[in-house]
Amino acid sequence: AAIADEDIATRDFGSDALRLAIIEFASHFAVYRTYLDSNGPSTTDGEILETVALRAKVSRRIEDPNSVDFLVSLLSGRVPTAQKAQAEAFTTRFQQTTGPLMAKAVEDTEFYRFNRLIALNEVGGEPDAVSPGAEQFHTAMARRQMLAPRALSATATHDTKRGEDARVRLYALSTIQDEWCEAVERWSAKLSGPSSEAGQDAPDREAQWLFFQALAGAWPTDETASDDLDDRMVQFMIKASREAKLFSSWTNPDPSYETRIASFVQYALDPANGFVDDFKHMIEPLIKAGAATSLVQTVLKVFAPGVPDIYQGTELWDLSLVDPDNRRPVDFEHRQRLISNAPQELLVDEAAWRDGSLKLDLLRRSLAVRRQMDFTKATYEPLQMTGGDSERAFAFARRARDRTVIVIGARASPKDYQGITGFGFDNAPWHGTQIAVPPDLKNHHFVDVFSGTTVPVNDQTIEVAAALRCLPVAVLSSAS
Repeated sequence: AAIADEDIATRDFGSDALRLAIIEFASHFAVYRTYLDSNGPSTTDGEILETVALRAKVSRRIEDPNSVDFLVSLLSGRVPTAQKAQAEAFTTRFQQTTGPLMAKAVEDTEFYRFNRLIALNEVGGEPDAVSPGAEQFHTAMARRQMLAPRALSATATHDTKRGEDARVRLYALSTIQDEWCEAVERWSAKLSGPSSEAGQDAPDREAQWLFFQALAGAWPTDETASDDLDDRMVQFMIKASREAKLFSSWTNPDPSYETRIASFVQYALDPANGFVDDFKHMIEPLIKAGAATSLVQTVLKVFAPGVPDIYQGTELWDLSLVDPDNRRPVDFEHRQRLISNAPQELLVDEAAWRDGSLKLDLLRRSLAVRRQMDFTKATYEPLQMTGGDSERAFAFARRARDRTVIVIGARASPKDYQGITGFGFDNAPWHGTQIAVPPDLKNHHFVDVFSGTTVPVNDQTIEVAAALRCLPVAVLSSAS
């Protein structure tokens, strides 16, 4: 307002009009913040300001669109020299505000209301964004290697909405959505129908939809609920209801609604009502598919452009819920024992994937390879895949000096594990799927870092089925 008072063209805006303009302008941001300084906006930031201004101007709360243009001029540094210092101070404060506003409005409110597929409701995520597949991934990774080869690659932090392996497991729900919807209808009727103990006191269907997904993500791989799962789920659901701010909130909690939430969760997890057995049977293929894809994610994080950031505790399965659940103490001694007792040959059996030691071993072996190469300077080369079920797989090569590493991964589906007792990935339809190898690598000798087996290159191609014999991911190393 002080800056506006200095100009005859802007002094009539008034504090109320400027306050509304600031509110509308900030609330229409689709990014956390701009990075404006005394040099003026970059091309990207200029486009952001222009887009936000157009949105804010059509708001019914803005009586004079010129007030929005005035804000843009301040943020862009288009003010007289005498007002530069005040404009820069305003810009600093504004940029300190939009980030927390975005986080509170989207991550801590909307992401607890829009529960279509909660795996997408992640920090910095865009639930409406649908990935078209490997081609976009390769483009993004090539750009990342060029612009930010030392940027951290994080799949879990203290602030993520759920554990990295829980999130990946829930992604697979999109491949069995019809079966899942039928199951939810069955579970809801069992737990909240007239004949159930919860009955009319059961929470709304939106809360139930959230609960079933969250439970599927947090369910332990050892097929039995952990001793504290009941309490963890109660605390999560109460926090989710407060964050959503529809029936309860942190500033005005509703004890009655939260009691209904807690009672519903406790009743659902009581083995006596039959829900748990039905639920376990339904999600067993989901658990296996999620574990398989998590192994791909673990290895991918090590070898993709960037520096792998491994959040403490995620060396084994990370099925945590939102904080404070993801900040529980980590049993480092247990992890150290697993590493110390790890056999020379990789174990891919029921026990190894159930307890997460398979994930730890793949991570350990992958980091050992990375230690031998400077991946911040390595090339990134997408490899074309053809035939079979190539749309569910990807491959790329990383080269540094005389060393080449080829990473091959595949996306699992719960349908791959329906009726399958073990964890073997060899039942997936990879026969006929091939990877085209660059001409200068056709005579190289490739060995799978995990299994130690030789994977041949025939006619300048690698058979995916040969590489993914027992795991959904392979790292082929060549020294010459």
